[in-house]
Amino acid sequence: MSEWEVYLGEYDAPTNLAIDDYLLEKASEEGTKSLRLYEFESPSVILARNECFSDIKDVKEDVDYTRRDTGGSVIYCDDNAVFYSIVVPLEENRYPEELHREYFGPKIADVLDEVGVEKEFLGVGEHFSVRIDGKTVSGNSQRKKKDAVLYHGVLALEPWNVERLDSLIQLREKQEKSEYEFVESLPGVFEHAEHSEKGLVEDLLIERFTEGEYIISEFNEEELDLINEIAEEKYGNKEWIRNATNPSTLKKDQGFCFVDWTDEWKEEIKDYGFY
Repeated sequence: MSEWEVYLGEYDAPTNLAIDDYLLEKASEEGTKSLRLYEFESPSVILARNECFSDIKDVKEDVDYTRRDTGGSVIYCDDNAVFYSIVVPLEENRYPEELHREYFGPKIADVLDEVGVEKEFLGVGEHFSVRIDGKTVSGNSQRKKKDAVLYHGVLALEPWNVERLDSLIQLREKQEKSEYEFVESLPGVFEHAEHSEKGLVEDLLIERFTEGEYIISEFNEEELDLINEIAEEKYGNKEWIRNATNPSTLKKDQGFCFVDWTDEWKEEIKDYGFY
């Protein structure tokens, strides 16, 4: 089994998404496995592929905006979370939800267990979520390409700044509870953990996903040129950000990506509550 390639770094939002595209193509063609832990140079708002630009409430000069090529809904990126991308070749044509339940989600839950979150409160949820006490702390999306899959997501270490979100994103109104109230009630990992070091969480993610078989990698000049080209032509393109490739498929009122209005839980799995 080949070693994992682990990439670290801080980039603007279009470049972070362009790197995911590049690594997915590389995995499809070469069978490589990669894990990326990254940060954003500026606070960033990232729309889902089929989401209307009108779900952005206000465009601010100090915030980056782009659209990813995976589903779900809008996410806000700042220093209070860990961002990761995992790209692996597929040995068989497995469904993304199956991979989340059986492979990706439980490994994230393992990390939360190791930083001291009580196991009885951990769950691998529907819609690519990982939960503490039934509330989402990790939201993820997946995309397949030929013989490889990209799984990328965010792990909220601190509670969301709901006032900040409300100034940037159109939060929905529901009869029973507003999205503002829902987001305000969402936990951060460190509220429930014994250890509250971001670096420890990142180290454990690397260890869990690679099982210690990895090398720290960097992009060479040729790779960076390809990544920058993708960032400029796709994720930094205003037409892509506002309309994606087919405006007729865009949906309004997608809300905030950590909000799941359903409380449905299914059969028990291994160590972590329900999924």
